[in-house]
Amino acid sequence: MMQVEAKKYATGAEMMDAYRDLQRRLRAAPIRRTVSKPVPLPPPQPPAEPVIRVNPHLPYWMGCYTEFDAHVQAWRAWRGIHERNSSLYVRNRAAELGFTFAQIRSQDRHRKVTFARQLLIYEVKQLFDRSYPEIGRLFGGRDHTTILHAVKKIAKLKAEGKI
Repeated sequence: MMQVEAKKYATGAEMMDAYRDLQRRLRAAPIRRTVSKPVPLPPPQPPAEPVIRVNPHLPYWMGCYTEFDAHVQAWRAWRGIHERNSSLYVRNRAAELGFTFAQIRSQDRHRKVTFARQLLIYEVKQLFDRSYPEIGRLFGGRDHTTILHAVKKIAKLKAEGKI
């Protein structure tokens, strides 16, 4: 490693000369390259079992069984269970409260529908611990601040014993 000490220059021309000299010294540094010999690849082995194409009209990776990494499979399983359970919970709970899933997701601002929606938002946050934007998408594309307001409001009412 090359060390350069700070110098004070009397003129700009002197500083430019020192800079050019430094550039020349850096460019003149020898470049050390190591060349390794290429390693021959092993000959290709035939597949142990033939690949059976389920649907030849789909792309190759979709048309036959492909094995993904374990973490990808675990994430897909978690996502599927997580999303299905929360939306299924909202559907069932809305029916218990006397509303349809469409009414809960709608832009309806009637007091009964709004309160039921806020209660379900609070329950989904507590039971499934999803993020505010995720819950907002589940409830008809609402903003995360709307979800935050609903959670805080229901938590306050529960603390006061009104629910």
